[in-house]
Amino acid sequence: MNPESILVKSSRGHEEIDTRALKLGARLRQVLIRVDGAKSVETLCAEAGEMGDTVWAQLDDLLKGGFLLDATPIDEGPTTLPPAPAAKTVARVQAPPPSQAPPPLQAPPPSQAPPPSQAPARPAAPPPAAVEFNSPVKFKLQDLLMQAVGAETGRLGVALGSCRNRDDLARWVNAVVDPIEAQAGKSKAKAFHKAARQLVGG
Repeated sequence: MNPESILVKSSRGHEEIDTRALKLGARLRQVLIRVDGAKSVETLCAEAGEMGDTVWAQLDDLLKGGFLLDATPIDEGPTTLPPAPAAKTVARVQAPPPSQAPPPLQAPPPSQAPPPSQAPARPAAPPPAAVEFNSPVKFKLQDLLMQAVGAETGRLGVALGSCRNRDDLARWVNAVVDPIEAQAGKSKAKAFHKAARQLVGG
């Protein structure tokens, strides 16, 4: 596995995401969810911030375990050019007589040039800042969730992996309080909500 490697989920990886039949640990499962078949290993590790080294090791474990496949395109190198024609073939080529030479290029008449008073069109405004939000905050929220409900976070953990911006994370924090309270009790739900809101800036 190289920093430029592009990883994709294997059939085994999709089976684990859909059914949990292979009992993959919660941390490895979260990293498996983040693999989208487009980002390089280096990008996935960079998005994890200070946990980049840990994500590298987890990706390697998933690759060795058959949950991921390396789908990096193979660079076939430059195409071989055909050999130059023989010298005697070149010698037979004759320049056309002057009468057949193409006329020299002429500048367009002044009437076709754009008026100097018209400024070139401005480029379109850049799109809004990327809304994708993959950072150590997700890992810390995952830790808080595991502290509240245990290692098997189920649909709550999957929903966290789908968040792409701070608004998504804030909505997720509010949405999971009731399920946590039903599963683990009011005190754990309250402690989770307080710590999670601090992480997402609420």
